Amino acid sequence: MLKTNLLTIDEIIKKKIEKIFVPFYLSIINESNLHRFNNNNNSHYKIILVTDYFNSMPLIERHKKIYISLSNEMTHIIHALSIQAYTINEWKSNKNKKIYSTSYCHKSIK
Repeated sequence: MLKTNLLTIDEIIKKKIEKIFVPFYLSIINESNLHRFNNNNNSHYKIILVTDYFNSMPLIERHKKIYISLSNEMTHIIHALSIQAYTINEWKSNKNKKIYSTSYCHKSIK
């Protein structure tokens, strides 16, 4: 796992997200192993973020806020980021807590 200033990329993402968004629920999933021809094992992530920070905010704005908060990592380390962003009320009303699966980048690794 790639470390930057003694923190892993996962830890950096978690620290930044927690500081800005104060999550009710946060899941950070490294999906780099789903991508063939990937030399960087920290390049593809999925974030599931539930917070009241998103109240009254359109979905596209939620995604923009997350991308902005991780702009340095997106520029230098992370190649792809899948985001599921919910308010606490949306999350609680989502009885199945649907986590959308990520598609494979290459058919031969299924």
